Amino acid sequence: MTHPIHESRGSKGNGALQLSTVIPLGADRREMEIRTYKQDTGGTIVCRVSVSQISECGAFRSHVIGFGKEGDFSCRHGVAKARATPKALHALHRAALNDVETLLAAAREHYAQKALQTAEPEPLAKAA
Repeated sequence: MTHPIHESRGSKGNGALQLSTVIPLGADRREMEIRTYKQDTGGTIVCRVSVSQISECGAFRSHVIGFGKEGDFSCRHGVAKARATPKALHALHRAALNDVETLLAAAREHYAQKALQTAEPEPLAKAA
């Protein structure tokens, strides 16, 4: 399945090129965003993956930052020490898209583990 790559250059259209692809997870109004951009410091380009929950009206996204299983799924998929040319950004972004099934499985596993941690423990059996 091919997922569209959206290009943006900031609100005025003259900023640094950023690429993004949004993929619905199919549960709890969650969607995964793969975003590739030039990092502000260090002269590197970065590809980050994060999952956000969409509000019921569809107008707002929320992403909870936390340690381990406390927050929403997030990871850095790739980093390249390269000039932020469109060709380099697209290459790094396509590498993440080629790995999308693994990323989706990792995100689903994250939320499955989170659900297990928040489930109430079984009551202890009484000793006979």
